[in-house]
Amino acid sequence: MRFAIWTVRLCCIFAAASAICLPDSAIAVEPSELVLATTPELSDTGLLDVLIPAFESQNPHYSVRTVVVGSGAAIALANARDVDALLVNTTQQSESLYYKGVAVWRLPYFSFDSVLLGPESNPAGVLRSESATQSFDRIARAGGLFVPRSDGSPCDLKELEIWKACGNPQLGKPWYLSTATRDATGAILMAESLRAYTLTERHVWLRARASGAMPDLEVVNEGSPAYVVPCSLLGVFGARNREAASAFGIWMAGIPARNLVARFGRADWGYEVFKVSPGNRDVRLVGAQSRTVSYGRTVSIMAEVFEHEAIGRPIQVSLTTRDSSRTVDAYSAGGFAKYVWAPTSRTTVRARTADSSAAPAGTWSEPVEVRVAHAVSAPTVSAYSVKRMQRIRISGKVVPKHAVGTKVRVEVKNPKGVVKTYTTKVTSTASGSCTWVLNGALDLKGTWRFRATLAGDPAHATGTSGWSRGVVVR
Repeated sequence: MRFAIWTVRLCCIFAAASAICLPDSAIAVEPSELVLATTPELSDTGLLDVLIPAFESQNPHYSVRTVVVGSGAAIALANARDVDALLVNTTQQSESLYYKGVAVWRLPYFSFDSVLLGPESNPAGVLRSESATQSFDRIARAGGLFVPRSDGSPCDLKELEIWKACGNPQLGKPWYLSTATRDATGAILMAESLRAYTLTERHVWLRARASGAMPDLEVVNEGSPAYVVPCSLLGVFGARNREAASAFGIWMAGIPARNLVARFGRADWGYEVFKVSPGNRDVRLVGAQSRTVSYGRTVSIMAEVFEHEAIGRPIQVSLTTRDSSRTVDAYSAGGFAKYVWAPTSRTTVRARTADSSAAPAGTWSEPVEVRVAHAVSAPTVSAYSVKRMQRIRISGKVVPKHAVGTKVRVEVKNPKGVVKTYTTKVTSTASGSCTWVLNGALDLKGTWRFRATLAGDPAHATGTSGWSRGVVVR
């Protein structure tokens, strides 16, 4: 909201300056520079050559300077706070920036894919529609020449993952030409000259095909999920120009920027290179794990907004029990929304962004289950000093009232330390409390103790009491 107010004020200043016809030099504003780190794979597509001018034309008070480095170097720059934002391939390392707090927001944005190229003769008999592992396995069994990238790029890593899934049959084989590091174009040129197979980014192949330089190579396999490379935009926490990074993130999340990305490549190559993430699952529950809490204890559920466009939108939290289901509202502040309540039975919790004029409701997050442990009091008896075989009454209290009808296992420990288990049920009393009762006689002299465990209720976690005060049999 602070950024929005500043934008309005800035627009008012420009409007006022124009109205009184001041010279351009009197109203010139030096653009605030955003430093954006990205990878060669993304830079080489030419996408940023489209996006950055569009952003700067719509946001003239910002300029963008790109730093093109490998993924590892981009992550190092973010850790050092030397860049304001990153547009990188989504890897475990880039994801860790967000979870470690180095990135203050993250926008899972788009993906691109790779294609398996081979000669027209296709000596390995690779099928276009089969899986990536099936294609690579065919090449290995046929001994077809294969040109790897060996450059540490996302495409190279994808290739190695596929070989690993096949059992790494390429290792040490003469048909696997892993003697040098090559860039994408170099690998394609070598594959063309040797009539070999190679894996490359689709946009690299489209550009090469458009140039007419690769007449003997064609796509022999595509469309496998193993070929997909997801990409994310991240804003660096504590960066020099966090305001510019935030403005860029908001603009990139908008429909105009998404359309530019979605249509990229259509005019030049007749193919849309990037698949824009739908971004409708934009909330996750922090520490998304089931837990057990004591009855009556207050529970805090944190809903984390992890798509930048959703920050500030209302959050809906769904609470579903065995008997009911309800939806409550929470509001995100700085990317988080908090809802506090005291569950009385097992509750399944989900969250999503609510429907608004800006966007439809998101899909529900992955669920978290909160189980409630009954409070089971230590058993009491009708007398603590009794004669042998004298009948006594053993009882205990259980909360909450939902426990009525639930089985209770009562452990009875005799003076020799031997424990036997008996079963009874929870009943209600006139006062509204829940109790269980067990009647019996004690046959050995000495001290006896009792303990109760609630069991058999699928809506609650098991609750166990402590051992009772000793009963002495004379």
